[in-house]
Amino acid sequence: MEDLTKPKAAVDQIVSRLETRFRKFNISEIVKAGSLGHGTVVPGHYDIDLVLYSRDISARVVCSYNGFGNWTSQLKGFIEEEFGITSYTPGYNNRSVQFKCSYQGVNLSVDLLVSPFWSNPREFYQFLVTLSRERRDIFTVCASKWQIQFFHKVDNQAKEYIRRAKAWRNKYFGADKPGRPSSYLMSLLVVKAYETANRRYYGAGPREVTTELMSLVKTPLLDVYWEDFYKLAEYSNLLPARPRVVDPANPANNVWGSGIRGDASVLVSIIHTIDLSQVNY
Repeated sequence: MEDLTKPKAAVDQIVSRLETRFRKFNISEIVKAGSLGHGTVVPGHYDIDLVLYSRDISARVVCSYNGFGNWTSQLKGFIEEEFGITSYTPGYNNRSVQFKCSYQGVNLSVDLLVSPFWSNPREFYQFLVTLSRERRDIFTVCASKWQIQFFHKVDNQAKEYIRRAKAWRNKYFGADKPGRPSSYLMSLLVVKAYETANRRYYGAGPREVTTELMSLVKTPLLDVYWEDFYKLAEYSNLLPARPRVVDPANPANNVWGSGIRGDASVLVSIIHTIDLSQVNY
């Protein structure tokens, strides 16, 4: 297991400054998501999503603004003043502030996001029901705290397979290559493959998990879901159509669609090259 002391210390420093020095709006909670937050980081590739939940942010106001730009612009100014960051990752938009920083020799990719505060998942889902499908996409970030809870329950062995799957992804897909699956999509696919393999085979190992993963990706009407935070029948009006990998923390989010850059056929065409028995990082 890689020593993550320095990357975590870098994250803690950013969180501490946000909690003690940021004054533009009140921060109710900061959650650590992304690979470091989920416990699935590929060695040498340190990325963190920091989601700032605030009771000062009204979901209805976000709708009227068509996004979070009013709040992310305030964060951007703070990051420039507090950390001297002036260069941002290409793709900066009004939903997040993306930048790279260095701490004690560790290079860290940071994605700062904001969200209205939700007391529980049901409160969030009931709000989503009132929105159009296009509007719901704006609020994908809101489920981050429950995504973290989901991954806290994932077996360590499954997390190791996730690291290998993401390393394979990094090898075959450049940052801007069409068909590149997101880390979150790869993670969910591996978790489902791991669960399925362990139901079907006694003492399932990496080869069985690899087989199940290939099968999932190649399934034309893919239907992957969990019912940890909600029952599908209860939120059928939120569910996306197949093929789908339904976010375990958000029934309206089809990660199979939102988590692939462009056409999924590229991923389908090369998934046969993956081998989770190989430590490829």
